[in-house]
Amino acid sequence: MRGLIVAALALASCAAPPEAPAGGIPFLEVARGIAGRDVLGPADLVPVLRELATRHHDSPEQLIRTAYFVLLLWEEDADWEVVRPTLMRDGVLRAQQWTAGQPGDRWVRIQFTAQPAAWVSPGGHSYDLVVEADVKFDVAGGRRSRGRVRNPEAMLRATINQDRHEAATAGGYPPGSLFLQAMMTGAQIAESKNLPFLTAIQAQYQGLWDRWADLSSFGYDIRAEFVDHPGARFESATQFSSLPATWDPPFDKEERVHPGEKPDRFTESPAELQLRGGWSSSFGDDGHGFVRADAGDRESDDC
Repeated sequence: MRGLIVAALALASCAAPPEAPAGGIPFLEVARGIAGRDVLGPADLVPVLRELATRHHDSPEQLIRTAYFVLLLWEEDADWEVVRPTLMRDGVLRAQQWTAGQPGDRWVRIQFTAQPAAWVSPGGHSYDLVVEADVKFDVAGGRRSRGRVRNPEAMLRATINQDRHEAATAGGYPPGSLFLQAMMTGAQIAESKNLPFLTAIQAQYQGLWDRWADLSSFGYDIRAEFVDHPGARFESATQFSSLPATWDPPFDKEERVHPGEKPDRFTESPAELQLRGGWSSSFGDDGHGFVRADAGDRESDDC
């Protein structure tokens, strides 16, 4: 989901952020300075993201960082009946939706590709610029009525389908790349679970909120999906991790950024990727009745 707040450094090509007051800079002021606009309307959503993909075609980290700031200016109650035609006009690809939320408070989560191949690694791994957003419908008289589009998020996502080590090598990623680090981190866990194949990987920029800290760091939220076999996928798992970034000042619980300050954590090794939440697995360790093809016939228990 959307990070708590935005960070504060403007891009070199954008307006400089306002001078920091004693209590910090409200995040929307920073976002407006970086985006060069006050709001982001439905007609601007896809064109602006595509322009960012062109501007940052050589830096996936900067692409999703800037996209994060820009999307914070989204008109929070944009009408779905206005947003939908603009997406169709702009020719977004692979649009899909699913139900989200809890019983009694359901909404629809939409996802679409704003820019295919927004970044391609030196070795040829193609990353699409993908957007997810919530569509919350008002209900009147037992009937669904007007939908409101909220909380759009941008991420880079690639389908890999390679052995994890082969993918890390074949992708040609530069040293320090967040995608390279995500592929190689947690190797012992992946090998212990016998999940060597990386199917997909994605990353987005956000605030890495730490409930125990006065000042938290900004950085990247990364998800890598692994399976035991590229064909017969009986076991799978998703690795969640985060990578603190150093080019933006930290933020506090009052939604203000603090230039010149350091976050309370991640200060000694800010570029180190942190496993977050471990692994989310399917099927578990017992195999759920599956038998390896080379294991012979399973003895019948007459059940």
